[in-house]
Amino acid sequence: MKDYDFVNIIRMNIYDAKVNAVIPWAALQTLTWVGGDPNPGTAFFISEDGNYEIKPQYYYYKQLCMAGRGGMKVALVETEKESGIELIAFESNSTENNDALVIINLSENTKEISVEIDGIESSAFSVTRSSETEKNVDLDEITTSGNKLTYKAPGGSVTTFISK
Repeated sequence: MKDYDFVNIIRMNIYDAKVNAVIPWAALQTLTWVGGDPNPGTAFFISEDGNYEIKPQYYYYKQLCMAGRGGMKVALVETEKESGIELIAFESNSTENNDALVIINLSENTKEISVEIDGIESSAFSVTRSSETEKNVDLDEITTSGNKLTYKAPGGSVTTFISK
């Protein structure tokens, strides 16, 4: 299991199972679990001597937490099957939160993608990415051309676009 795989599991819960909230039950782990760690995708690990470690999964999960906030609405997305790219989108839904899009590149290769975005007034997005080598890194602002957002997603990355 890759560090970013659980983000796709959350995406499947949202779009396939139609859940209306994702509540992480085991974001914190210790060595005291009987039979070993039942949740290897944990965000934080605390050792028996009280030291803690922030695990890579935290940074991927943070991408979703920045995008989907209370009161927002899950937006319809479409992807090409077998592309290795998955999307999650959230509409403001009259909240103070900005519309957001999360791009997950499940492949090991960089993929250049073009996403058609409908219903968003802003053409500018702040961009944050997590990958094997990046931990919630702010990138340059990106703008759409017409209603298309073009982006090169590194392999194994989760990138969040928040409208401005």
